[in-house]
Amino acid sequence: MRHHQSDKALAELEKAVTLDPGNARFAYVYAVAVADKNVTKAIGVLESVLQKHSGNMEILSALRYYYQQTGDSNKSKECEEKLKRVMQVQ
Repeated sequence: MRHHQSDKALAELEKAVTLDPGNARFAYVYAVAVADKNVTKAIGVLESVLQKHSGNMEILSALRYYYQQTGDSNKSKECEEKLKRVMQVQ
């Protein structure tokens, strides 16, 4: 991505997520990269990894932001509330 080879980078990021679907960081980075072109797909990636990493602040923050972008204020607020609970625990 930094070298402006986004198609190649996206393919590699997607491969990383496929090979290690439980890795929240890979999924987060991939979703952020995908969101430039397809916010709905990014949300899907983040939601799938959130099931395994329900307390991941990056995932919750990104979901809140992307739901806000799509106009789904209910889902955005739900993510915000989860994020607040996670922050209280830490």
